[in-house]
Amino acid sequence: TGRIVDRGDFSDDVRHLQLSLVALGSLGGTVDGKFGYNTYKALFGFKTRAGLPGAGYADQATFEALADAELTEAVPVEEERTLPMIGDEPEPVRSGISLGEDEAETPVS
Repeated sequence: TGRIVDRGDFSDDVRHLQLSLVALGSLGGTVDGKFGYNTYKALFGFKTRAGLPGAGYADQATFEALADAELTEAVPVEEERTLPMIGDEPEPVRSGISLGEDEAETPVS
């Protein structure tokens, strides 16, 4: 026998379920340990994609599939940002706005 969480439950197991669904990008919002509609909807989608039966609850097989998915599925990255390399000259900034090359040569008062 393993753990089973279902709609209406409030527990650390539900919180673990929510954290796993958030890590996979399936659930947004608050991780509160309450198995409500948003958790149900995200779990239903995950179990459908994973081909798991019993879409309305999370059992031991669901938790194992979530753990495997967290290791293999990447959360979409909005955009890659290039970080400056050590030794790069810092860009002149005034009031949080980067200056163009011609403005940067003029002293800021």
